Amino acid sequence: MPWPPVTMATQHPDNACAPWWREDAFIPTQDEITELLTLFRQLPIDEYMWDWEGKFVDEAVGEKLFSRAREFFEAHPLGRDVHLTYRIPAWEDGKTHRMARAFMSILSLADLAREIGMNDAPVTEMFLPLTTNGEQPLAVLRAFRETAEYHRAIFHGSRQEEGDLARMIRVTPLVEDVDSLFGEPWRSWRRQSDPWSPCRRLCN
Repeated sequence: MPWPPVTMATQHPDNACAPWWREDAFIPTQDEITELLTLFRQLPIDEYMWDWEGKFVDEAVGEKLFSRAREFFEAHPLGRDVHLTYRIPAWEDGKTHRMARAFMSILSLADLAREIGMNDAPVTEMFLPLTTNGEQPLAVLRAFRETAEYHRAIFHGSRQEEGDLARMIRVTPLVEDVDSLFGEPWRSWRRQSDPWSPCRRLCN
C-alpha cells in the first residue's frame, strides 16, 4: 500500500457510547490490543496510532499483535500494508523515560519480526506532539539513530539491518498552535530534510 497511510485510528478509552464489539463504552488498557485488531480487521483503516504520551501503555503491543494475529499480519504485513505509528512524548518535557522505552520497543520489535520471518520493520514512524520548531523532530531523529547504533553494537554483528531501520524511521511533527505552525524555524528544517525525512508525510 502506498505511503503515507490514508485512514488512522487510535485508542480512546472514553467513547460516547459502547462500540459494536463491547458491552460498555469504557475501554480499559488491557483491551486496547483487542480494539486495535478489531479495527484493522473490520474497518478500512491502514494506520493505528499507539499513544505513548502521558498514559499507561502496553509496551508489548507488537509481540501481542504477532502472537494473537500472526496470520492476519502475514497477509497484511505490519509496516507495509498496515502501519503502527508511535505517538511519543513531547520533546524536552521531562518524560524521557517513555521516549527511551518507545525507541527500544521499535528496535526490539524489528528484531522479533525478523526472527519470525516478517521482512518489514513493524514501526517506521513516530509522531512528535506539541512541536514548536523544526529542530525538535530532527533532535528526536538523531537520538533514535544514536540509540539504534548502541543497540546494533550490543546485539548485532552487522550494520545493515539496523542501519536500514535507522534510515527508514520518520519523525512527523504534530504542530498544535498557530504561531509555531507558521514560524521561521520550519524553513531550516525543510532544507535539512533528506528523502526519508520527517516531513515526507507533510509534503506528499
